[in-house]
Amino acid sequence: MDNANPPDLTTTPRHGTEGDIHQKMGVAFNLIKALGKKTETESGPRFKYRSIDDIQEAIHEPLKTAGIFIQPILHPEFTTHYPSPSGSMVITEIVVEHRYISTTDGSYVYTICMGQGADTGDKQSNKGHTSAFKVSVCQTFNINGGGEDVERTNHDNEPPPNRNRPGSTNPDGGQPQNREPAQKPGDDSKRNAALDTLETEAKARKISSVDVEAMVHEKFKCALGSLDTGKIMNIVLQIKDIPIHE
Repeated sequence: MDNANPPDLTTTPRHGTEGDIHQKMGVAFNLIKALGKKTETESGPRFKYRSIDDIQEAIHEPLKTAGIFIQPILHPEFTTHYPSPSGSMVITEIVVEHRYISTTDGSYVYTICMGQGADTGDKQSNKGHTSAFKVSVCQTFNINGGGEDVERTNHDNEPPPNRNRPGSTNPDGGQPQNREPAQKPGDDSKRNAALDTLETEAKARKISSVDVEAMVHEKFKCALGSLDTGKIMNIVLQIKDIPIHE
């Protein structure tokens, strides 16, 4: 692709009108079944989610039978990388075109989806590709959960946010929820002390509450309000490894 002359995605013709791809898409649509959340978390709160592997497994045989393969095309002219406010995370937003191509005549239909990924290392672009692919496939073939919600208001692999700290906000900008996580008798004071320590260490390094939530989600795939005392202190130790800049 010539980055100096990016395509106009709203006018450039990108699907064959004479081929058999629409018929093949109909065949695949009829073969793809409902897909529940069957992958379970290995740490933190126990819950199930719909992983990229689950989706790929669900569509592999139907697409093979229908005679369709998917070709992802990254549009680098629309890709952005920027640091989180504290600089502890790198956020990548990408635009990916997914072409659903007929194996017999090359005709195709396509989707264009944005994907976003955040990571402390080098996996943010991969996460962006994953999120864009899941949106493309699930919406193209109307994949549902067989009676359950297809998507939550936050990340697909994240349980509903659970906030009990004043001023905290959801990573997607929603309002905080004040449900308390289950605690053993006598644990509240220790947990509150751990939260106070976390807040102090974060402020000393000018790490925002949004960035703290991102670190929690990256490590435990859940919200800060869902963590017990031990996991909160684990995040505290991670924050302490970040140098304090005067």
